[in-house]
Amino acid sequence: MTIVNVEYIAALTQQIESADSCAALQQAAAEVLAAMQAQTDVISAQLEVFAPYIELLTAPTDPESVVEWIFKLIETVIRPMTVPFYTYQAQMTAQIAAVAALVAAITEKAASFPSCAVQVPVVGE
Repeated sequence: MTIVNVEYIAALTQQIESADSCAALQQAAAEVLAAMQAQTDVISAQLEVFAPYIELLTAPTDPESVVEWIFKLIETVIRPMTVPFYTYQAQMTAQIAAVAALVAAITEKAASFPSCAVQVPVVGE
């Protein structure tokens, strides 16, 4: 595994080296450095995300520190992992209501046609 995309860096270097005027070099430099800044920003954001986990790699030795360590574990690892559960729970509630409304609309519309029966499958099982 390489730390950086060597081919990408080579392509950016080629852009710089292929500039045929000062104006072209200025434009290429601005584009290349902006691209590198964007990547640097993403890397920095990821470092910030994972930094709290690094602290948890050192186990405490005294009882008071153990309690603090457990609290950090809950707040930095376990609680963020449960956020999708609550999102999905809310989505499921909304989904069930939407399906019920659609079934009602289908039933109502079917009643407006003579001898119309629409088979509605059970959704969500």
